[in-house]
Amino acid sequence: MASLVLDIPDSATADEVRLLVAIRLFQEGRASSGYAAAVAGLDRPAFWDELGRRGIPLIDYEAGELERDLPIASGARGE
Repeated sequence: MASLVLDIPDSATADEVRLLVAIRLFQEGRASSGYAAAVAGLDRPAFWDELGRRGIPLIDYEAGELERDLPIASGARGE
């Protein structure tokens, strides 16, 4: 059984708790942005906006991955 640890303020509403759960699932890579948005009760762009307000990257791309993928992407464009 998997576990999820969250710091939930005592004053949090049910909507806020759903959003916190959705964000954590997304951050841990356990949910896509679309699924996390649905958990939070938001559409995808609204969820993305919420991630941005909290400083959470929508795409977690490390420098090494970028260096590896750039030549592949350039080749796909015929360059």
